[in-house]
Amino acid sequence: MSDQSLGRSAPNRFAFPTVGIDASAGDIEALKQFFDIMPAQSGAAFVIVLRAPAEPVQSLVTALQPATVMPVVPVRQTTRMEPNHVYLVEPPMVCTIVEHELRTSGPRDADERRHPVDLFFDSLATAYGERAVGVLFASVSTDSAFGFTRLKEFGGVTFAQSRSAARTDNAPWPPSVVNSIDFQLDAAEMPQRMLELWANAKKIRLARVPAGRDELEQEAGEPGAGTGNVERTLREIMMILRNRTGHDFRHYKRATVLRRIERRLQVNGLSDLQPYRDYLQTHPEETTTLLQDMLISVTNFFRDKDAYDILKDQVIPSIFENRRQDEPVRVWVVGCATGEEAYTVAMLLQEASASTRDQVPFQVFATDISERAIATAREGLYPASIAADVDANRLRQFFTKDGEHYRVKKDLRERVLFALHNVLSDPPFSRLDLVCCRNLLIYLDREAQIDTLRTFHFALRPNAHLFLGSSETADSVGGLFSVVDKKTRVYRASIAVRADTPVPIAQPGALNARPPIAHVQPMGKRKFSFGELHQRVVEQHAPPSVLVNRDSDIVHLSERAGRFLQYVGGEPSHNVLTVVRRELRLELRSAIYQALQSEVSVESRRVRLDRDGRSFFVKMTARPVHDSDANADFVLILFDEVEDSVGDVDEAPPEHQRDPIIAQLERELQRTREQLQATIEHSETSTEELKASNEELQAINEELRSATEELETSKEELQAINEELTTVNAELKAKVEETSKINDDLQNLVMANDIGTIFVDRNLSIKRYTPRATDVFSIIATDIGRSLLDITHRLEYDKLADDAAEAFGSLRLIERELKSTDGRWYLARILPYRTTENRIDGAVLSFIDITSRRAAEERLRKVGQAGVDEIERRRDEFLAVVSHELKHPLNLISASTELIGRSGEARSNPTIARAADTIRRTVLGQAQIIDDLLDMSRMRTGKLSITRRPVDLKEVVQRISHTMQDEAQRKDIDFRLSVPDGPVAIHADLTRVEQIVWNLISNALKFTEGDGKITVQLSLDEHHAVLSISDNGIGIDGAALPTIFEMFEQSRSSTSAVRGGLGIGLSLVKDLVAVHGGEVNAHSDGIGHGATFTVRLPRVVEAVMHDGSGTSPTTFLKGEHVMLVDDDHDTVETFRMLLEMEGATVTVATSGEEALDMVGKQQPSLILSDLGMPGMSGLAFIEAVRQRPELGAVKAIALSGFGRPSDVEEATRAGFDAHLTKPVMLDALLSAIARVRVK
Repeated sequence: MSDQSLGRSAPNRFAFPTVGIDASAGDIEALKQFFDIMPAQSGAAFVIVLRAPAEPVQSLVTALQPATVMPVVPVRQTTRMEPNHVYLVEPPMVCTIVEHELRTSGPRDADERRHPVDLFFDSLATAYGERAVGVLFASVSTDSAFGFTRLKEFGGVTFAQSRSAARTDNAPWPPSVVNSIDFQLDAAEMPQRMLELWANAKKIRLARVPAGRDELEQEAGEPGAGTGNVERTLREIMMILRNRTGHDFRHYKRATVLRRIERRLQVNGLSDLQPYRDYLQTHPEETTTLLQDMLISVTNFFRDKDAYDILKDQVIPSIFENRRQDEPVRVWVVGCATGEEAYTVAMLLQEASASTRDQVPFQVFATDISERAIATAREGLYPASIAADVDANRLRQFFTKDGEHYRVKKDLRERVLFALHNVLSDPPFSRLDLVCCRNLLIYLDREAQIDTLRTFHFALRPNAHLFLGSSETADSVGGLFSVVDKKTRVYRASIAVRADTPVPIAQPGALNARPPIAHVQPMGKRKFSFGELHQRVVEQHAPPSVLVNRDSDIVHLSERAGRFLQYVGGEPSHNVLTVVRRELRLELRSAIYQALQSEVSVESRRVRLDRDGRSFFVKMTARPVHDSDANADFVLILFDEVEDSVGDVDEAPPEHQRDPIIAQLERELQRTREQLQATIEHSETSTEELKASNEELQAINEELRSATEELETSKEELQAINEELTTVNAELKAKVEETSKINDDLQNLVMANDIGTIFVDRNLSIKRYTPRATDVFSIIATDIGRSLLDITHRLEYDKLADDAAEAFGSLRLIERELKSTDGRWYLARILPYRTTENRIDGAVLSFIDITSRRAAEERLRKVGQAGVDEIERRRDEFLAVVSHELKHPLNLISASTELIGRSGEARSNPTIARAADTIRRTVLGQAQIIDDLLDMSRMRTGKLSITRRPVDLKEVVQRISHTMQDEAQRKDIDFRLSVPDGPVAIHADLTRVEQIVWNLISNALKFTEGDGKITVQLSLDEHHAVLSISDNGIGIDGAALPTIFEMFEQSRSSTSAVRGGLGIGLSLVKDLVAVHGGEVNAHSDGIGHGATFTVRLPRVVEAVMHDGSGTSPTTFLKGEHVMLVDDDHDTVETFRMLLEMEGATVTVATSGEEALDMVGKQQPSLILSDLGMPGMSGLAFIEAVRQRPELGAVKAIALSGFGRPSDVEEATRAGFDAHLTKPVMLDALLSAIARVRVK
């Protein structure tokens, strides 16, 4: 922007806009969207600076080219830029713009301090100014604040891809980047916005003002209506900014102010100052944005290294030289921005202080007018990119790593005091040893620069130093500063007499509202022209004139007034009474005095002057003048000159000449007397006034003496207060140190515990969080103050708000174990946050990673479960072995009983038949007990196998009842059975239903005496089959009814002890009924009144039911060749005889090996084999048989005491067609044979 132009800056020498794009290889899709929308003839050039692509740049060129008609050019060497082209810079090349060319260099040297992207944007801003555009894509996480800030400083516009639209998982941009972005849009929305901005930029037209001007205010009376309107609008904008923000920019250079305003015009799509003024009035938020643009400051650590080297090597050592420990060094950093310069100076001072013997303390005062910048500086948190500016030693000494940032250490931060301060309006600091003001003066007009430099001179100690920017100088204030190093702009304050304390030229806030002081402003600071004032008065009074102030000092004179003045040797004076001709002095003094006193014009008497041999009469007129612009009183002195006519009558006779001379002398004498009288009166008046003044002075002196005494008293009080403040300050410092230590302890405690903790208020807004909390919640620093419910998390936890409300309501700890989406486990603890006043002010949420603990618990559980499984396996094996060993003799007894029952003797002898039947029932009872024990064990371990199919409950009840009738008849019990017509279908396991019915009827028979009565009734209701078994036996004690179905409870009763029984039957009945979805209950009116057991099982309406009654064919085995294999000789012989009775041909073998040898020769049609045999087991035997093709048609049935479901499955896999559990009844065996025949 031209310094001579009011508005539009001088056109850039590059006519087309240039867009710099900061992107990575992951942004290819977004770039395609961008260029797909951008017109091919946009008139702009596009430069993409990639960050370490994952594939060759040529591949990226190939990927981008289909998205645009514009040529996509990879930049590998110096390339001249053209509009409507896309340039792709290949890393690790460093690319800058110089003279309309993209100039490349090799990878960064070790001394290169800035990132290549920052270097590119810096050169883009310098080359293209307001025609530059910066774009940042969402996948880029590196801090680009420096380059983007440079763009904004030079009037450019910045864009960033909306992170929500990009759905990126990268860490959010730091505030320094966010603050430098003008627009956040989706990639496809950017082109249209850019085209609108470029179109509007061509419309921006601001009027020019005369060259050589760089102030925001015109002098009074300047002509020019057009520029006057622009100036007025500009002043109104500045007034709006001052009223809303308190910052006055009237003393900033026009070029600076208008460059910032023009940038806002471009961003907001406006073309002139007047619309922008209206926009500013209706959009208060724009005021803040304009202020931030006005306060743009690009700074970094150790900027201009050579200058800081001079400061470190020459200036700072001289400051600490001969400095006592009680004389701290005081330094003022003006315009510190975000604090980098202040901390840089503090680091140099710390290093110098450490090298002194007494460790001389120092204090750095860092000031700026930007609240945002001061807040950033106070935090002392900077991006990791500062490693390019600060060497590794200083990074270790003065910074700590804080995530992806560096934080200034506390001891250095405490040495720097940051404050909001306006150097143009606020009082300066004093007794300073060094003032650093770099790159601030260049933005101020000359008058403000002079006043600021005078302020610095006032603030500095004699011979102290001033450190300015490379484009600034102190030459405008004459002898106040001497040069120490001209190149680096280091100056020394000269020892000069200060005429007065510098007064701020811009007063903040209410100070601007004070009425003007009624005195003449000093020369150089007035805002009106004495020449113009004189000109206006002289237009009415033409004679030679002089304008003086109330002290008779000449402020202006006309061209011809000089002949009435006379200067003599010595010090020149501006007082008109001193320099006026001697003859006129008395009359002039009297006239000026009377004019000021009476405030009317006063004419003096005529005074004769001789000049050039001629005589003149001069009459002087003193006219009082008051000027409102200057707010001061003046006197205009007019000299009216008349030539003496007396000289023309020299030839007249003396007697004719005497009378006029006498008359003249008499008149002069009279006037002199009048003047003398007036002087006497004036003297008397003055004497009286002096007396009164003396009395007033004496009174004032007394008051001053009294005031002095009061001041002495106040001083003593202030000293006492100061001592108290010192004590309080010491206590406060001790408390602060103690608090700091406690804070350090708590911080280390939190870090040592490695627990994610979040502090929230009662509205669940985040107040503070620990670093590990980010493992669970997607929290960033800018989320402080946001609701925790708005933050995404990785937990399967949808009751966070409910648990927090419960914690607030119940004031108790809430704990939950939660699983995260990545498979980890956390212990969530919500505890109310109690203040020292015992007030609930939020909650503390802790998330403890218990993944390892859960894994250990799971391992222990698995180990424990494995142990339990092993125990259960061994128990099952034990029970199976016991069952086998118990059932094996039962099997022999059962077979023998069948053999006896089928013999002729048994048929003819009822006694033998009854004995055989008794033995058979006893065997079945013992087998049932063994099965119940096994089933109970399986039920408790959940391993009981249930095979559901339609079953006719009526048939089961009838079959078991008929079996039990013989026992009832033997005991003379009236056994009655009542069943409905037709089948009663249920969906159940036939074997388990038989167990239920068998146990209940057996119990009734067991606990019913002779002559008793048992009723078995099967009925139906709407949804259930109801089986009721009632007896009038010994009954059940009412106290025992609630526990009658518990394990072994029946065995503990006295009646059971007498009657026998283990007490597991009813418990098994309850579990089996429950497994089938039914219910069972018992009822008794007490001992001696019998009992009723009722079972309700869900029924089905239509089903093909399984008939559990086997067939008992006779001699249907005729012609069947059966091989019988068992290691027990007696069992083999007994079953051989039974099978032969049924007509079969039987071959026997007592081992698996023997059977395998015989099977090929005998070619049996059916094999009946035991499983648990020594040597070759039945499983191995049948597997060998199945491997022989010629024996493929042989049927095989396993006979074993091992009846677990796993045993049955194992037998089936080995090749058996059926499995029967011992003891095997002949009927069951014949039924099994019949079934395998039809397979």
